[in-house]
Amino acid sequence: MFGQGRSLIIIMLFLAGVINYLDRSALSVAAPFIQKDYGLSTGEMGMIFSSFFVGYAAFNFIGGWAADRYGAKTTLLLAMVLWSLFSGLTVLTVGFASLVLIRILFGMGEGPLSVTTSKMVNNWYTPKR
Repeated sequence: MFGQGRSLIIIMLFLAGVINYLDRSALSVAAPFIQKDYGLSTGEMGMIFSSFFVGYAAFNFIGGWAADRYGAKTTLLLAMVLWSLFSGLTVLTVGFASLVLIRILFGMGEGPLSVTTSKMVNNWYTPKR
């Protein structure tokens, strides 16, 4: 029974990763409409896409530290709440600056996913297993 519970958690972590990547790439689908509605140049759109990675890269490291200090489950939960919040707030943007800000914050929420899920799997499935 305990093994089945772990397997379910692994599947849920995998699904969180799938949602993470789908959520991250959703802006690509909407980009032509956003660019037209906000009157953005191709260069500005590139900066909007790139701004995500500012928060993402920084919070990969910060997420690892937080997972060690506060626990991977707590860190992952907070990260998922933040990325969901900022994903939803994307619809409230009004132009270039607000899109850049939301994408940075969105990246901060998504950054800890890989390190926290890796830590959880590593803790549950030791080399002896």
